[in-house]
Amino acid sequence: MTRLCFPHQSGNGRCQQEHSGCFGHCRTTIDPAWTSNSSVALNDVGGSDSDPRTAPITRLTWLSARAAVARQSVGVIREIGDGVARVEGLSDVMLNEMLDLGRGITGLALSLEETDVGVVILGDDTQLEEGGEVRATGKLLQVPVGRGLLGRVVNTLGEPLDGKGRIASDVAYPVEKIASGIMRRRPISQPVQTGIMAIDAMIPIGRGQRELIIGDRTTGKTTICIDTIISQARLNAAAEAAGDAEYRPLYCIYVAIGQKQ
Repeated sequence: MTRLCFPHQSGNGRCQQEHSGCFGHCRTTIDPAWTSNSSVALNDVGGSDSDPRTAPITRLTWLSARAAVARQSVGVIREIGDGVARVEGLSDVMLNEMLDLGRGITGLALSLEETDVGVVILGDDTQLEEGGEVRATGKLLQVPVGRGLLGRVVNTLGEPLDGKGRIASDVAYPVEKIASGIMRRRPISQPVQTGIMAIDAMIPIGRGQRELIIGDRTTGKTTICIDTIISQARLNAAAEAAGDAEYRPLYCIYVAIGQKQ
């Protein structure tokens, strides 16, 4: 790229400061990458056609210049094992920050050490290898939210697993967030019908409260939850068919947590 010295041009368009790369005029060629993010006005200021070094030139009049420099923290995978990666070189990383491990795999920064960062791999760790690049995203762990998730099967990050295409949601919500205080919450005024007569008759359950199911293995804990989900789906469909505008649908989310064998 020919050097541009337009700040010290004279009235005849010639450079008043001698330096290497200047042929008497301040501009002969422009690197497209140098002006890709700048808004300029080009005005012909004349020159001599006989001398190629002083051919008709253009003066650059800057209207606005916007710097397109983005700082990004990049590290290298030092070690991978049992779903956890040790990454070196990440400087500005937050706890619970989402990291781009490449190949569409996301990691979660959980251990911030002086020399490296412990990253939990939220994906297939067999596709990663030592020496791979890791890029910081600057975003804490978040997932998409909205009614577009109804009827879908997603993974930990809200990415679809059912083959029905992308999730129709443009809003993300942080996973780790401080819950509102008790005094700020709306009072519980609407019951939840599980569809199991024995439970509905003896145990009052309201919308907004937390209910813990405790029992030994193979005693039917999961069965109670699934029957309750099915019951809510029937009640929602019945209210929608009847046109009940005062009915508030109760949406259910089934979370499956597995243990690595």
